Amino acid sequence: MGPTELHVVSTTVIWSTWVAWLAYWAWSSRHVNRTVDRQSWTSRLTLVGALLVGVFVLPAILGERVDALVFSPSVWSAAIGSGLCLSGLALSIWARRTLGRNWSAMVTLKERHELVRSGPYRYVRHPIYTCVLTMGLGTCLLSGRVRAFMVLAMVLLAFLVKMRREERLLESHFGGAYIEYRKSVRALVPFVA
Repeated sequence: MGPTELHVVSTTVIWSTWVAWLAYWAWSSRHVNRTVDRQSWTSRLTLVGALLVGVFVLPAILGERVDALVFSPSVWSAAIGSGLCLSGLALSIWARRTLGRNWSAMVTLKERHELVRSGPYRYVRHPIYTCVLTMGLGTCLLSGRVRAFMVLAMVLLAFLVKMRREERLLESHFGGAYIEYRKSVRALVPFVA
Protein backbone atom coordinates (compact mmCIF):
# COMPACT_ATOMS: atom_id res chain seq x y z
CA MET A 1 0.00 0.00 0.00
CA GLY A 2 1.45 3.34 -1.04
CA PRO A 3 1.51 6.53 1.04
CA THR A 4 -1.56 7.98 -0.72
CA GLU A 5 -3.70 4.89 -0.19
CA LEU A 6 -2.49 4.61 3.41
CA HIS A 7 -3.48 8.22 4.05
CA VAL A 8 -6.96 7.67 2.54
CA VAL A 9 -7.55 4.51 4.60
CA SER A 10 -6.25 6.14 7.79
CA THR A 11 -8.36 9.27 7.33
CA THR A 12 -11.45 7.17 6.61
CA VAL A 13 -10.97 5.03 9.72
CA ILE A 14 -10.33 8.04 11.95
CA TRP A 15 -13.38 9.98 10.78
CA SER A 16 -15.67 6.96 10.58
CA THR A 17 -14.99 5.75 14.12
CA TRP A 18 -15.28 9.20 15.70
CA VAL A 19 -18.45 10.06 13.76
CA ALA A 20 -19.97 6.68 14.70
CA TRP A 21 -19.02 7.28 18.33
CA LEU A 22 -20.57 10.77 18.38
CA ALA A 23 -23.71 9.57 16.60
CA TYR A 24 -24.21 6.73 19.08
CA TRP A 25 -23.63 9.06 22.03
CA ALA A 26 -26.14 11.58 20.67
CA TRP A 27 -28.74 8.89 20.02
CA SER A 28 -28.28 7.08 23.35
CA SER A 29 -28.29 10.28 25.42
CA ARG A 30 -32.06 10.48 24.89
CA HIS A 31 -32.59 7.44 27.12
CA VAL A 32 -31.25 8.47 30.53
CA ASN A 33 -32.75 9.07 33.96
CA ARG A 34 -33.46 12.57 35.19
CA THR A 35 -30.49 14.34 36.80
CA VAL A 36 -30.83 14.95 40.56
CA ASP A 37 -27.36 16.35 41.33
CA ARG A 38 -24.75 17.85 39.06
CA GLN A 39 -21.39 19.55 39.31
CA SER A 40 -20.99 23.27 38.61
CA TRP A 41 -20.64 24.69 35.10
CA THR A 42 -16.92 25.27 35.65
CA SER A 43 -16.32 21.59 36.30
CA ARG A 44 -18.36 20.68 33.22
CA LEU A 45 -16.12 22.76 31.00
CA THR A 46 -12.94 20.79 31.78
CA LEU A 47 -13.05 18.52 28.73
CA VAL A 48 -14.24 21.26 26.38
CA GLY A 49 -11.47 23.55 27.62
CA ALA A 50 -8.84 20.84 27.19
CA LEU A 51 -10.01 20.16 23.65
CA LEU A 52 -9.98 23.86 22.78
CA VAL A 53 -6.45 24.21 24.14
CA GLY A 54 -5.29 21.09 22.26
CA VAL A 55 -7.00 21.96 18.99
CA PHE A 56 -6.64 25.76 18.87
CA VAL A 57 -4.39 27.34 21.51
CA LEU A 58 -1.34 25.06 21.31
CA PRO A 59 -1.40 25.02 17.49
CA ALA A 60 -1.52 28.82 17.51
CA ILE A 61 1.55 28.87 19.76
CA LEU A 62 3.45 26.11 17.97
CA GLY A 63 2.49 27.10 14.42
CA GLU A 64 3.38 24.63 11.67
CA ARG A 65 5.15 22.34 14.15
CA VAL A 66 1.76 20.83 15.15
CA ASP A 67 1.51 19.25 11.73
CA ALA A 68 5.01 17.80 11.93
CA LEU A 69 5.27 14.02 11.89
CA VAL A 70 6.29 12.30 15.12
CA PHE A 71 6.77 9.24 12.91
CA SER A 72 5.85 8.34 9.36
CA PRO A 73 2.72 6.17 9.39
CA SER A 74 3.24 2.69 7.99
CA VAL A 75 0.98 -0.19 7.12
CA TRP A 76 1.68 -1.56 10.61
CA SER A 77 0.86 1.66 12.46
CA ALA A 78 -2.26 2.03 10.31
CA ALA A 79 -3.37 -1.54 11.07
CA ILE A 80 -2.74 -1.19 14.81
CA GLY A 81 -4.30 2.29 14.88
CA SER A 82 -7.38 1.08 13.01
CA GLY A 83 -7.70 -1.86 15.41
CA LEU A 84 -7.46 0.47 18.41
CA CYS A 85 -10.06 2.87 16.97
CA LEU A 86 -12.51 0.09 16.12
CA SER A 87 -12.03 -1.82 19.38
CA GLY A 88 -12.30 1.41 21.38
CA LEU A 89 -15.56 2.21 19.58
CA ALA A 90 -17.02 -1.27 20.19
CA LEU A 91 -15.97 -1.38 23.85
CA SER A 92 -17.24 2.16 24.54
CA ILE A 93 -20.66 1.19 23.17
CA TRP A 94 -20.62 -1.89 25.44
CA ALA A 95 -19.71 0.30 28.43
CA ARG A 96 -22.37 2.89 27.55
CA ARG A 97 -25.05 0.19 27.18
CA THR A 98 -24.01 -1.39 30.49
CA LEU A 99 -24.27 1.97 32.25
CA GLY A 100 -27.75 2.38 30.79
CA ARG A 101 -29.95 5.12 32.15
CA ASN A 102 -27.28 6.22 34.67
CA TRP A 103 -25.08 7.73 31.94
CA SER A 104 -24.31 11.42 31.67
CA ALA A 105 -21.69 13.37 29.76
CA MET A 106 -21.17 15.50 32.85
CA VAL A 107 -20.44 14.58 36.45
CA THR A 108 -23.98 13.99 37.73
CA LEU A 109 -26.16 11.71 39.81
CA LYS A 110 -29.27 10.42 38.15
CA GLU A 111 -32.64 9.56 39.62
CA ARG A 112 -32.42 5.98 41.00
CA HIS A 113 -28.67 6.03 40.31
CA GLU A 114 -27.05 2.61 40.66
CA LEU A 115 -23.42 1.65 41.22
CA VAL A 116 -22.74 -0.36 38.07
CA ARG A 117 -20.12 -3.09 38.53
CA SER A 118 -21.01 -5.41 35.65
CA GLY A 119 -19.79 -5.65 32.06
CA PRO A 120 -16.62 -3.63 31.49
CA TYR A 121 -17.10 -2.00 34.91
CA ARG A 122 -15.82 -5.28 36.40
CA TYR A 123 -12.40 -4.50 34.92
CA VAL A 124 -12.09 -0.70 35.13
CA ARG A 125 -14.07 2.00 36.92
CA HIS A 126 -14.06 4.34 33.90
CA PRO A 127 -14.24 2.13 30.79
CA ILE A 128 -15.70 4.86 28.58
CA TYR A 129 -12.68 7.08 29.30
CA THR A 130 -10.41 4.10 28.64
CA CYS A 131 -12.12 3.50 25.30
CA VAL A 132 -11.99 7.14 24.22
CA LEU A 133 -8.29 7.23 25.09
CA THR A 134 -7.82 3.98 23.14
CA MET A 135 -9.50 5.55 20.13
CA GLY A 136 -7.29 8.61 20.63
CA LEU A 137 -4.15 6.47 20.68
CA GLY A 138 -5.37 4.73 17.52
CA THR A 139 -5.88 8.14 15.94
CA CYS A 140 -2.30 9.08 16.89
CA LEU A 141 -0.95 5.92 15.27
CA LEU A 142 -3.00 6.53 12.15
CA SER A 143 -2.01 10.20 11.93
CA GLY A 144 1.56 10.22 13.24
CA ARG A 145 1.28 13.99 13.74
CA VAL A 146 2.17 16.14 16.75
CA ARG A 147 -1.38 17.58 16.77
CA ALA A 148 -2.96 14.17 17.45
CA PHE A 149 -0.62 13.49 20.38
CA MET A 150 -1.28 16.98 21.81
CA VAL A 151 -5.05 16.47 21.71
CA LEU A 152 -4.70 13.02 23.29
CA ALA A 153 -2.59 14.48 26.12
CA MET A 154 -5.14 17.23 26.75
CA VAL A 155 -8.04 14.74 26.78
CA LEU A 156 -6.14 12.50 29.21
CA LEU A 157 -5.55 15.48 31.50
CA ALA A 158 -9.23 16.46 31.32
CA PHE A 159 -10.33 12.88 32.07
CA LEU A 160 -8.04 12.71 35.10
CA VAL A 161 -9.57 15.90 36.49
CA LYS A 162 -13.11 14.72 35.68
CA MET A 163 -12.46 11.28 37.22
CA ARG A 164 -11.48 12.85 40.55
CA ARG A 165 -14.68 14.90 40.63
CA GLU A 166 -16.79 11.95 39.57
CA GLU A 167 -15.28 9.66 42.18
CA ARG A 168 -15.85 12.21 44.97
CA LEU A 169 -19.51 12.48 43.95
CA LEU A 170 -19.95 8.69 43.76
CA GLU A 171 -18.23 8.19 47.10
CA SER A 172 -20.48 10.78 48.75
CA HIS A 173 -23.55 9.04 47.31
CA PHE A 174 -22.61 5.35 47.68
CA GLY A 175 -20.23 5.60 50.64
CA GLY A 176 -18.47 2.37 51.62
CA ALA A 177 -19.75 0.45 48.60
CA TYR A 178 -17.92 2.82 46.26
CA ILE A 179 -14.79 2.88 48.43
CA GLU A 180 -14.67 -0.93 48.27
CA TYR A 181 -15.27 -0.88 44.51
CA ARG A 182 -12.46 1.66 44.06
CA LYS A 183 -10.08 -0.54 46.07
CA SER A 184 -10.83 -3.65 44.02
CA VAL A 185 -11.11 -2.26 40.45
CA ARG A 186 -8.52 -0.15 38.62
CA ALA A 187 -9.43 3.26 37.22
CA LEU A 188 -8.43 3.09 33.54
CA VAL A 189 -6.28 0.06 32.69
CA PRO A 190 -7.22 -3.38 34.00
CA PHE A 191 -4.71 -4.72 36.55
CA VAL A 192 -2.46 -1.66 36.08
CA ALA A 193 -3.86 1.81 36.83
